[in-house]
Amino acid sequence: MTRSNLLLSMCMLVLCGILVAGLWPFHVPRNEVTWLNGINGLLFGKHGTILSASPFKADDSENDGSCSLEMWLQPNRVDSGGVILTFYRPDSGFVQFAARQYRGGLVLERETQSHVGKKRSTYVGDVFDRLKPVFVTITSGKREAATYINGALIDNFPSFPFSRGDLTGELIIGNAAMTPYTWSGQFKGLAIYDRELTAAEVSQHYATWTENKQAGLAKSRGVVALYLFDEGSGSVVHS
Repeated sequence: MTRSNLLLSMCMLVLCGILVAGLWPFHVPRNEVTWLNGINGLLFGKHGTILSASPFKADDSENDGSCSLEMWLQPNRVDSGGVILTFYRPDSGFVQFAARQYRGGLVLERETQSHVGKKRSTYVGDVFDRLKPVFVTITSGKREAATYINGALIDNFPSFPFSRGDLTGELIIGNAAMTPYTWSGQFKGLAIYDRELTAAEVSQHYATWTENKQAGLAKSRGVVALYLFDEGSGSVVHS
């Protein structure tokens, strides 16, 4: 499993296309990310951002680029939005992949690298309820992507396949890469796989996370990163 820690920075700025973490002396709000009290997870306030200490890379030996992404989260509001996470390449300016909330729905976006600045996106409605945690699983193979909510298949997207290569670069959670678009809520877990999970595996993983047995997923086949957010203190989240 790839070891890529996440940093809880004091703020995040975009300066000349390069992400800079640290303190900025002119009226930048303090990073509003705190550990949840008594349970695993992070609470993102109005201005909260965390980012990876090193870029994610794809294994050159992989065959078809299939992948899966699991997120366990709960937004503070369902009448607004924000970028939940994004994979960004500062060297090229590409936003490889992004998942964002739009009111009660989930928007998935990826860059069309043959046309700079042109994005392909898809939308899943009725995903979020601010009173309940939601376990989102996104899988992709050669032909299509699929979205599962709380272990159940919601929709297939033949026009939106993405690959493990899209889940590379700098990982940013709680904000966009090029312009502030923050998301607020609880982030309770994140996992990335270099293969397409089956429907049965998605259902089993949902039960595993919600029954607090997710530590065992570290031994799962194809796991690239697993963030349990169980540190409880400090400024680093470990995979």
